[in-house]
Formats: sequence, structure tokens, C-alpha cells
Amino acid sequence: MDDASEAIRSSEIESQLRIGFDVLGKQAYGGGILSVILPNLRIDALNDALLQRLIEEDREAPPYYALMLATPKRGIQGALARARYWLEPKIKRVAIEVRRAIRA
Repeated sequence: MDDASEAIRSSEIESQLRIGFDVLGKQAYGGGILSVILPNLRIDALNDALLQRLIEEDREAPPYYALMLATPKRGIQGALARARYWLEPKIKRVAIEVRRAIRA
């Protein structure tokens, strides 16, 4: 079973990674639309023109996947990154609770 919650904040992955890691390289690659919808399509029911259009749209879409090569930040930068990873979720949670209390 797929976990739909994995995609909810997927746009934050790279920015969160960069807090604690030095990114040495990034290679984005395809999968914009077809990787998501193709498993749910009946290929035998698609005509050549529609299949070609789907392929063209996929090539124009922003990349859905990326490979990144990164090393952990060390020294003071690493310590600050670990502190941020620990502290930021707690601050966000407190802010949510304060907003709830104000609305109540």
C-alpha cells in the first residue's frame, strides 16, 4: 500500500536537506506525468496520437525525481543544522497551538 502522506510535503525535501548537508551535485530526471498516471492507464486503449501527446507533455513537465549527492555539514555548521532540525518542528507546533487557542 502506498503512503499518500509522503507526497504532502515533498516540495520541502531539498530545502530541508540543504540545512544539514552540503549538496555536491544534483541531477533531476523525468517522470513528470507519465510515471504517475501510466500505471493506471490501459495502454492497449490508447491510440498512437494520444500516447505521443502524453510523452511530449511528460518531457515538458518539471522533473518529478532527482538524485542528489551530499555530505553532512560538520563543525559549527553541523551543530547549528542539528539544532535547527530539533528546534524548528517544536516552534511550528507551538505556533499551531497558539493559533488554535486564539481561534477558540
